[in-house]
Amino acid sequence: MKIKFLLFSILPIQLFASAITDQTNEPNSQFFLNKTEIEIDLELKKKQAKDLVLKAIEFTKSHSFDKCMEQFRTQEFIKGDTYIAVGDMNGRIITHGNNNEIIWKDFYNVQDAEGNYFIRDAINTAELGGGWITYEWFNVTKKSYVQKFEKNGDSYFILAGYYPHSKKDAVITLVTQGVKYFNANGKTKTQNLISYPLGRFVEGDLFLFLLDFNGVCWGNGKSIGLIGKNLINEKDSNNKLYIQEFIQSLKVNKFDWISYSINEDPKEAFLVKITDAQTKQDYILGCEYSPDIKSDVVKNLVKKGIQFFKTHGPIEASKNFSKEESDYSHGYVTLFVFDFNGKCIAHGEEPSFVGKDMLDIKDQSGEKFVEKIIKKAKENGGWLSYRWKNANYFTYIEKITLSNKNYAIGAGFFPISKYETSQLLINSAVDAINQNGSIAALRDFTKDEGLFIRGDLFIFAYDLKGNCLAYRNEFSKIWQNFLEAKDDNGKNYVKEMIEEATSGYGWTDYSINNSPQRAFVKLIQPSTKKIKYDLDLDFPFIIGTVFYK
Repeated sequence: MKIKFLLFSILPIQLFASAITDQTNEPNSQFFLNKTEIEIDLELKKKQAKDLVLKAIEFTKSHSFDKCMEQFRTQEFIKGDTYIAVGDMNGRIITHGNNNEIIWKDFYNVQDAEGNYFIRDAINTAELGGGWITYEWFNVTKKSYVQKFEKNGDSYFILAGYYPHSKKDAVITLVTQGVKYFNANGKTKTQNLISYPLGRFVEGDLFLFLLDFNGVCWGNGKSIGLIGKNLINEKDSNNKLYIQEFIQSLKVNKFDWISYSINEDPKEAFLVKITDAQTKQDYILGCEYSPDIKSDVVKNLVKKGIQFFKTHGPIEASKNFSKEESDYSHGYVTLFVFDFNGKCIAHGEEPSFVGKDMLDIKDQSGEKFVEKIIKKAKENGGWLSYRWKNANYFTYIEKITLSNKNYAIGAGFFPISKYETSQLLINSAVDAINQNGSIAALRDFTKDEGLFIRGDLFIFAYDLKGNCLAYRNEFSKIWQNFLEAKDDNGKNYVKEMIEEATSGYGWTDYSINNSPQRAFVKLIQPSTKKIKYDLDLDFPFIIGTVFYK
């Protein structure tokens, strides 16, 4: 499977001067123009992970244990973002190709963000002959191939993985985890858990649903009101009886993908047939996603909402915006409006918010997200992110002034592709610097559970002399000088990043760990305004995000 991303060449030279001093965060129009296309081959990444494990196991047959553990941390056993990790059968990590900090630590009782004991899964999979496991690592889904090997009379598990950064893959993962939970806990516990809006089976706009073969809904992570209803005659935007199609397909197949459209938004649903062990009754467990939702869809919806709001006023806007299926929504992308005091005027996803004072309401990371939305509107709008429904929610905000009163209007989506995520990570990083000061932002860039590390995507920072200011959670790199650091082909890649960024911003290409990388870099100038004492650096630096191609 190949996932296509759109990359953009740099803005014309005459715009560079304004870009250096303008540290707002507008994707597409400010950072990216002139589309060029790049493909990331997920099947190739999957093959590379498996081949790396098999190569490592073969290596253990002719080398000492200590030599193996040492060699697995070298470039010979690192392919881009794919590397080797080894642990004993008690869950202790013996070697790790990407993070020396966790070596010798016990992970047997460690759970990922979804509550999975992923090292236990690795051990069990290895014991059963090997295979693939899925878990969350650095805030995104990771898939790893696991095998067992023996050395000096002891058994170990060995794995290597990759980050799909694919919505389709995330759907399969969520359904697979739901099937596993259903088989272990039964129908009642499953229907209760998948219907909890903040539970482990809701990830942004992805959620599980449970149907029987008569069309009755037994669980739904988005719309609790559907539970208990018979949906057998539900039609999509094209009058297709899509629930009936679910049932007919799963009568024949154990699993399937079904296409349909809701509110003119194309959907793809992954469905699996499951059987309750006690009652022997069959059910359909599924998850859907919207392949067409991108940042331009969100931005255009906000622009459309602004025109209606200015023409018809807040009362009519509230009526029209505060429902999911209307002319002012696109699938699950809906509008929201707050006045500058934090009162909710309209909310398409949560109509119950309308009329409430939400200024002090916090998101899942403890941030006052409505306060952030209003602040962004006051700063002429743009993109920002916050934690919502167990995922990073990226929202586009604009300001409306009507009858001498100010409002913040916005809409958002949950990106997952490498292109979308890297683009919006940069926007969020610039926003964090502007809002909180550069020192606080640099500290946030290194937090494992923060907004700025998303699997193999992360924000890094260097001063103009090449000193590292932030690099994921690899604290040993901070204040090391990388000005003369060379990539696999001998290129001074950090020096090239700095040269590119001092023109304003741009892309650089290089190769690390035997794989090509592409980085987007931007110059950050010292702030001219004091946010809080000692929270800003007094010298320019660059920030960037990078991914393996």
